[in-house]
Amino acid sequence: MAIAKTLDLFFDKNYRKMLVLPIVLFVILVIAFFIGLSTGNVNLNLGLDFVGGYKISLVEWQGGSETEIYAALGDLSGVNVKETTSFTGTRILDITLKSGSNSLTKQQFEEKVMSALNLKEKPHAKEIDSYLGKILYEKTTRILLFSFLLMGGAVFFYFRSVVPSVMAVSCVLIDVIETFIIASFLGVEINTSTIIAFMFVFGYSINTDVLLTTKLMKMREGTIFASIKSAAKIGLTMQITSWCAFLAIQLVSTNDIARTIALIMNIAIAFDIINTWIINTGILRWYLEKKEASV
Repeated sequence: MAIAKTLDLFFDKNYRKMLVLPIVLFVILVIAFFIGLSTGNVNLNLGLDFVGGYKISLVEWQGGSETEIYAALGDLSGVNVKETTSFTGTRILDITLKSGSNSLTKQQFEEKVMSALNLKEKPHAKEIDSYLGKILYEKTTRILLFSFLLMGGAVFFYFRSVVPSVMAVSCVLIDVIETFIIASFLGVEINTSTIIAFMFVFGYSINTDVLLTTKLMKMREGTIFASIKSAAKIGLTMQITSWCAFLAIQLVSTNDIARTIALIMNIAIAFDIINTWIINTGILRWYLEKKEASV
C-alpha cells in the first residue's frame, strides 16, 4: 500500500515533467531512422508481394538448414531462404528472389535451385509480377491512410471536442510510427501480413485512448486523477494480458504470418502503454484542469 501511495503521489505531482521522456524517445527514433536510411544501415524490406519476383516452395523438405541453403546457392544476390514447420511437423522451405535484384529468368532460377540443392526434379517457381506488386503496395498504402482518417473522424464525432480527439488520434499515429521504425530496425519484411498487423495496431491503440478520454470527458469518477487511475486499471490490464498472449504466439506458433503479426502487436502495445498513459494522459489532464479552472 505504501508503494502504491508513493507511486500515486509521484505521478500526480510530476505528470507534466514526464511528458518530456516519450517525446524525446519519439524524436530519437525518428532521427535514428532517417540517419539509418541515409547511410544504408536501415532499408525498407519490401516483400515479394510488393516488389514482385519468384518463389519456390519445397514441402516436406528433408535437406539442410537455412544457413546451408544460403551456402549452397552461393553468391546469388537478392535471394531469401525461409524455413517453417507446420503443426504436423512438416518442414517447408521457401526460396524467393525479388525482381530487379538479379538478372536470372524464372527458368534459370528454377535450374539454379535444382542444381544447388541436388533435387531430382526441377521445382516450380511462382512468379509475382512487379507491376502488380507496385499497384498492390499503392492500394494498401491508401487503405491504411483511409482507415486512419476514418478512425479520426469517428473519434471526433464521438467526443465533439478538438483537443481530446486530436490527442487520441495523435497517440495512435505515434504508436504506428514508432512500431514501424522498430520493425524496420529488426528487418521485418513489409508484406500483406505486415499491413494487416498495422491495421490491428490502429484498432488496438485507439481503444485505450478512447477509454481514457471517455473516463475523463463522459464518465468522470470524482477527481481527474481518480478517473485516470480507474481508466489505467482497466487499460493496463487489457494491454498486459494482450502483450502476454501475443508473446505466447511468438514463442509457440510455427506460422510465420502469425508470428509476424504477434511481433508487431507486441512492439505496438509497449509503445501504446507509454504514449497513452504518459502523453495522452498528461496533456488531457493539463487541458481539463486549465479548462475547469477558467470556468
